[in-house]
Amino acid sequence: MLRCRSDQAGGGHPPAAHELELHLPSKVIPIMNCDWRLVEVEWRFRQAQAESALNELRGQLLIRSRLHNSKNWYSRGQHQQTRSNTVISCVEARVRASASKYRDIRTALLTLSPYTGDDGTWTLMLRPLEDGDVLGLTSMDDLGPEGRKRLSWIWKVHGTGSDADEATQSGESFNINDFMSADF
Repeated sequence: MLRCRSDQAGGGHPPAAHELELHLPSKVIPIMNCDWRLVEVEWRFRQAQAESALNELRGQLLIRSRLHNSKNWYSRGQHQQTRSNTVISCVEARVRASASKYRDIRTALLTLSPYTGDDGTWTLMLRPLEDGDVLGLTSMDDLGPEGRKRLSWIWKVHGTGSDADEATQSGESFNINDFMSADF
């Protein structure tokens, strides 16, 4: 039904395959009923996609940090500085794109959540991404004194604690001196 409407709106010309609207449950569930199996499949897909988007974002933030460090250490002269700034601006665009992708995916998860019977535990791991959360691990990316750093939640999910509460909800500051004095 929706496909027929979108085909008629196209003026009679068949659209290219990459231009077709997919009509996933997260888009159509507010206006019509969907098969619960389709909702479950998209739910699992979106959760995996959100985790992948977070990994992509963290990777881009690490690249950005390395580029800033490399620029500070090795770039001298106008030509090298311009080239470094161009590369860094490309990575910044990828960081913004990854953040936007994660936000869109999380919106789809919020739309699907009432229809899946989920208890909402996924919101502990896949939290809302604010602009202030998009921070790297180095001191150049963080504000505040050098000795005390506060890690964003994006660096504390998946494997950093024994459970979701410890991994994502601890608001403790990161103290470099505690890390340096640890016995290894």
